[in-house]
Amino acid sequence: MVEAVRIVAGCSDYPLHLGVTEAGPLRQSLVKSSAGIGSLLLDGIGDTIRYSISGDPGLEVDAAWTLLAGLDLRRRGAQIVSCPTCGRCEVPDILSLVAQLENRLSEIVKPVTVAMMGCVVNGVGEGTAADVGIACGHDQGVLFVRGEPVRNVEPSAFIDTLIAEANKL
Repeated sequence: MVEAVRIVAGCSDYPLHLGVTEAGPLRQSLVKSSAGIGSLLLDGIGDTIRYSISGDPGLEVDAAWTLLAGLDLRRRGAQIVSCPTCGRCEVPDILSLVAQLENRLSEIVKPVTVAMMGCVVNGVGEGTAADVGIACGHDQGVLFVRGEPVRNVEPSAFIDTLIAEANKL
């Protein structure tokens, strides 16, 4: 698909539709489609896109919006940056916190990037690059808003604080 679209794009000005139709179940489809469609979009090729996922068609729409947002081609709603849960993670339930954050941020329509980082090593960099973020330490986290440290936050208030700050932006 990628090579065929590149060939057609090189010899015509027609609008081009991008899609990987044999993608399959969710995880497999997300990988194949994101690699193929994303590489073409980054080359400036493509006018419409379609994920093909075996199952709920709503997943296709979500996947497409997520890809477009990830490539900074469309922004709608919150983008979450979170840590990879390496050995430096200071928060034992970081995955649960990220899931809670994702659920609570689903109602935000305006584009905002929120970081939930489990340590101060990576957390400061990603926390300051996000619109709002928390870099977690052992017993507290540092809240960053638009790159500036604002205050320390207790673990029990991480999610509520991030939601409140994202809503203020």
